[in-house]
Amino acid sequence: MRGTWLILISLSLTCAESDFTLLSQEERAGIPTVYFTEVRKVSRQNAETDHSGDFPHRDHDVKVVLEDHEHFAGVKRWHLTFMRGEEQFTSTLAIEENVGSEQKEFVFPIEMVTDANAVFITARDEVGSSLAFGSSLIKIPEMNSFLAWVGTAYDPAASHLRVDPGTLPVVEIGHHICKQNMSPCYILKERLPEVVSRCLTLTDLVTDAPVLLCDETMIPFNGLTMGLTVEFTEDHTVLLSLEPPQDEVVKSIEVIAYHPRDPSSVFSPWDSQCDPLDAVGESGRIECSQNLRMTETPDGIEVVVVVFTSQNGSLPQSVQLTHWFITDDAEAQIGAIIIGSIIGGLVAVGLIVALVIFVRKNKNMSKGKREAAVTTSAHYTSAPTSDPEPAQYDDQI
Repeated sequence: MRGTWLILISLSLTCAESDFTLLSQEERAGIPTVYFTEVRKVSRQNAETDHSGDFPHRDHDVKVVLEDHEHFAGVKRWHLTFMRGEEQFTSTLAIEENVGSEQKEFVFPIEMVTDANAVFITARDEVGSSLAFGSSLIKIPEMNSFLAWVGTAYDPAASHLRVDPGTLPVVEIGHHICKQNMSPCYILKERLPEVVSRCLTLTDLVTDAPVLLCDETMIPFNGLTMGLTVEFTEDHTVLLSLEPPQDEVVKSIEVIAYHPRDPSSVFSPWDSQCDPLDAVGESGRIECSQNLRMTETPDGIEVVVVVFTSQNGSLPQSVQLTHWFITDDAEAQIGAIIIGSIIGGLVAVGLIVALVIFVRKNKNMSKGKREAAVTTSAHYTSAPTSDPEPAQYDDQI
């Protein structure tokens, strides 16, 4: 029943000439049918820029997962096609020999086609004969969410993640919930998976079978390349100064300041914005300031600076900085005096102890000599002595 409905729907679609052609009812009758379970938008496997075809600026691939099926011998190419009205977008994946799960999961060099209303997959042999065919009648919505590793490169033990739901109403990551009207959201120094899936469950309009549609693209860390200076004022304000290249325009700056020992204590406002302004009297220099939410100055502060420019689009440049606040000179001098007094006292005590040990040692040696004159069976072994080790102090700022 499912195969019959797929044939009727497929034959109602019109295709332009390309590597993909719809099969007639007679052609399908003699070949197995495969069924989609997942269609995923994934990060590109080949980082080289592809300026050809229908997607000159493609930044991702499409992974499809099929239901379990028998092995098809002799497959040399798989074709994936998105249909959008009378438009078709086809990608061809050449393979060597398929075994086991290799015939269930495929990554095609093609973009996810927004508003496509059907997806097709075909297996062909060396001469172009079709060995298997599958289709799913689903409407693909726009799935643009932007998850970027910032501050430092991805670390499975402790990473910084910037979350922008984009066209999705909400993105959930563990116990974190980032809503579209509250973005961007930051997850700071937490143990996170390298890939965070954002998924919707669609229903095939013909078979009523569920098809999982996911976005798994992650924006890798992109270090800040422009000059940066950061200052902190007594009124709990962070001041930034940037020197962007002449051909770049800084569009926005986000500053996320938090306690280095407790990342849940965030001092920056919820929107993290630091509005860039041209520096007064300094051409080409950008400045911004952000008032931090704190009642007293902690011993240190950690900051992630995220910069968007006219050239990097949605790919942010970022850097992580740690600043430990230095106590004033008077406090430092008092501390030095106290530490010096303690050390001096310990040295004096050590000298006294050493003197007592020395005197006792000489007395025992003299006594031993006198006893040795009386009997040869009496022996004296000097006890090992050592000066007390000086106390260790770690100077921390």
